[in-house]
Amino acid sequence: MDQTHFTASEIEKLAVLINCFNAIGANMLVQNGEAWKQAYGNLQKFKQKNKDFLEHIHAISLKSSAVSALKLSEDLEHPPADAIQMIGLVHRCLLVSVFLSHCIAASEKKIAFQTTSEHVLARRLN
Repeated sequence: MDQTHFTASEIEKLAVLINCFNAIGANMLVQNGEAWKQAYGNLQKFKQKNKDFLEHIHAISLKSSAVSALKLSEDLEHPPADAIQMIGLVHRCLLVSVFLSHCIAASEKKIAFQTTSEHVLARRLN
């Protein structure tokens, strides 16, 4: 991986992406249209606010030969035409989630999670 040190803020962003893609994939499988729309809407909001971060993660995923969160978010703009395409998108949602989880796990844990704990404490105090 190109960058294995993520800040607390970046780790939060990775976790949000993992949540979005897991929710999208799960709701595609159970065909819950309303929940899927909400999960997809959350992904779109994230994408609008964090374009640079997504491009950074995209570059890392290309170097790692992993599925790109940015590319998948673009592909999700077009609903699947059939069950085979739907299963392919669900599969990619899982692969992206695994890659993003790896990004968190590969971060220098002591620094990343210490910073995250400090960040959570600061949020509680506000």
